[in-house]
Amino acid sequence: MPTRPERGMDHDLYSFTPISTRGHIQAQGARKVYFYILLYLEYWAIERAPDVYSDPRFATEYGSYFPEFRTWSYREYGNRVGIYRILKLFDQADIKPAVPINALIPRVHPELIDQIKKRGWEIIAHGLSANRMITSQMETEEERSEIFTSRDLLTAAFGYRPRGWLGQDFGGTNKTSAILAEAGFTYTLDWANDELPYRQSGSNGLYAVPAFPDFDDVEALWLRRVPLARFTSLISEAVNRLEHEQAWGRVLGLGVHPWVFGASHRIKYLSAILDSLKANPKVEIVTPGNVVDHLDERTINSGCFKTVADF
Repeated sequence: MPTRPERGMDHDLYSFTPISTRGHIQAQGARKVYFYILLYLEYWAIERAPDVYSDPRFATEYGSYFPEFRTWSYREYGNRVGIYRILKLFDQADIKPAVPINALIPRVHPELIDQIKKRGWEIIAHGLSANRMITSQMETEEERSEIFTSRDLLTAAFGYRPRGWLGQDFGGTNKTSAILAEAGFTYTLDWANDELPYRQSGSNGLYAVPAFPDFDDVEALWLRRVPLARFTSLISEAVNRLEHEQAWGRVLGLGVHPWVFGASHRIKYLSAILDSLKANPKVEIVTPGNVVDHLDERTINSGCFKTVADF
């Protein structure tokens, strides 16, 4: 039988703290909205193992046929064509995204790893492949192996360990945060429950940086079928709302998949979004790692960033 819930959370990962009780994080007192961009590099297996769980929203996209060459080839378009349009666009705009990477990408597309290396962009562990989603159907050791193996393969490819984690399709369990902390990760992007980053007290200090599926191109454009022009305006409306509220220090993020925004008929909309963000003096384009560094006690104590108490 259901029990009477207590005030706050139904778990012990973090305490319930309304945003009205927390202060802004500001850079030298600057009035800024922080905006990060994720550029995904994903590996889609043609055939998945029978014990692998995928996001069910993709299972019926074109039917449940395996192997699904039509679906797979469209994803592969992103790694063959779309990614190069997007790399050129970011270079021209002088914008540095963070890059969630499936750990099998270095083996399958080492040329894409070289592109990220030479630009020095922040990397984020993103599971093994786009067909493998962490869920509660996994045993704890299976989940731990998925996370540690993803970390180790990216570490071998780049020569340093990724600080951040983003579960494939935002998948996770009640044990994920603790395993991430055990694996040495600093932050996770799996939680969309806030507009300010926070520390998960039950996870050995792991930071949760807000990530919003609403502003992910696959979620919005592919699955929800939001019109391109409308999606562009939604981002502007969100930024404008935070400015109107003077909600400085709040965090927004955009998810970019090369097989979606890298298409010839969509790239101009991504360009318009970047132009709008860069033209706004109240927006600072950062990475999730930058956000965590702003929160780090050593950084705050050094005087580079400060916590503003009044909300």
